[in-house]
Amino acid sequence: MCEGGNPGFNHVKPVRQEWFGCACCPPNIARLLASLGDYVYTVHGDVIYSNLFIGGEAAFDLSGGSLGLKQRSSLPWSGETGYEIKLDGSLEFELAIRMPGWSPSISVRLNGETLSGLPVENGFIRLRRHWQDGDVLDIVFVMPVQRVRSHPLVRYNVGKIALQRGPFVYCLEEADNGSQLGGIMLAAGTALEAQWRADLLGGIMTVQGAACRLADDDSGQQGRGSALYRADEARTTVPASVTFIPYYAWANRGKGEMAVWIKELAAQA
Repeated sequence: MCEGGNPGFNHVKPVRQEWFGCACCPPNIARLLASLGDYVYTVHGDVIYSNLFIGGEAAFDLSGGSLGLKQRSSLPWSGETGYEIKLDGSLEFELAIRMPGWSPSISVRLNGETLSGLPVENGFIRLRRHWQDGDVLDIVFVMPVQRVRSHPLVRYNVGKIALQRGPFVYCLEEADNGSQLGGIMLAAGTALEAQWRADLLGGIMTVQGAACRLADDDSGQQGRGSALYRADEARTTVPASVTFIPYYAWANRGKGEMAVWIKELAAQA
């Protein structure tokens, strides 16, 4: 982390950039909010595509008639979402639900009855039927903590993993885990648990787990412990408990280290 000491690293900041000379965020946010409805749903013929899982109400005019669609969603913290159909009488149309890549399995219930064998096309679950007023479609996306690995040609990330749960990538922050985050390692197969923290940053889902980290024998004083290079000397590790927070939430508790990619200890053969 450099704050200008080295002119070659002026772009490296230990905190988020407060402002930019050419600030694109304010107009982009305004543009996004004004067009959000077009991202949540798209319509092609008599097919309604549900792309984003955001609670709200929408109205559609299809070739066969009009309908209202009320969506409720518990995302991003849990995977329950659902739709309620509002129309006069009945109407045949197709509802296509996006299958996000972060959910390995999805369950679908129509009016309380579990559906199976639904066709999937281009990443969307397709459900065509004669819909009735008051029909309720419930979707549950399974949201495990997933270990993400980059392509092996991304040299910096070789032997490292990142954590993802639902649509969020997670990171370590010094405020929770102390300094020298580069010395933290996760063993392959170690259990990682999602844990809700209402007291943290307005309420977020954290990821907790057991890890190990290099023993801190660098006191900063002259002597063997402060040597820059060491020949034939193995470094020891100590157990550690680690806390990951969603990446979007970092840099809200003062300056400190942050890491997304964490070293992974391979499983023993």
